[in-house]
Amino acid sequence: MSDEGTDINRHGNLCICIRFWDQTTGVPCESYVNLLNLKNKDAESIFNSIVTDLQKKNIDLNKIRFVSFDGAAVFSGTHNGVAARFLNFINRSSVRLSLFENIQDIFRNQHIKLIQPGDTRWLSNSLAIRSLLQSYQSLLITLENVYNKNNEDSAEALGLYNILSNEGTAFILHALQPIVDTLATLSKSIQTKAADFKQLQDFVTSALLRLEQLKDYCSDDYIAIIKTIQKLSLTSSTNRISRSSITKDKWLNGGP
Repeated sequence: MSDEGTDINRHGNLCICIRFWDQTTGVPCESYVNLLNLKNKDAESIFNSIVTDLQKKNIDLNKIRFVSFDGAAVFSGTHNGVAARFLNFINRSSVRLSLFENIQDIFRNQHIKLIQPGDTRWLSNSLAIRSLLQSYQSLLITLENVYNKNNEDSAEALGLYNILSNEGTAFILHALQPIVDTLATLSKSIQTKAADFKQLQDFVTSALLRLEQLKDYCSDDYIAIIKTIQKLSLTSSTNRISRSSITKDKWLNGGP
């Protein structure tokens, strides 16, 4: 995790923090790494500064699982941003991605990319929940297959599977979706360049009215959510695909 800022003397500074899993306590921890002085603020200079500092501290870049920056173009640029450059260091499995896409094909789902939510951006939370719900069943089967392979990713896959296969989790996600969608719409409206204070008041009022409506959910609304969850067959063993039935050869041959 990193963020850049300018101090009172107009010097560029870059703060670096890391989040890691403490094997002793079994708890995720966050730690401050360094505050660097930046001579240049372009993506390449920032990227090289972060990499050099992490390497000096013997932090294995190949074990990085995600990166987090703000929305500035220098960080979030699709091709040359700092985040894009770090993707080369992150251990992304093309095999697992291909498996996920193949399972989506079986359920005739559109190939949907899962979104990493941001703590301060309602829009990303909305997109993250929406993408998860649209590929829920495919994701569950993918996680089960990864777990069955009995490799270093199995424990994490099983943990995620147990969370997502819980009907309570599925219910909360479905109930949350209209709420975060409302907040995301408000967030986008506020960010428009043409917005003024009068419009801002209208946007906030509209969002509050929508949230009040959601508070008045009736039993039929909740029953509809429950029926949607039941269609996922979360606890049905007949819906599980074993490791042997999800192989590259069978996909290439058109299925089991």
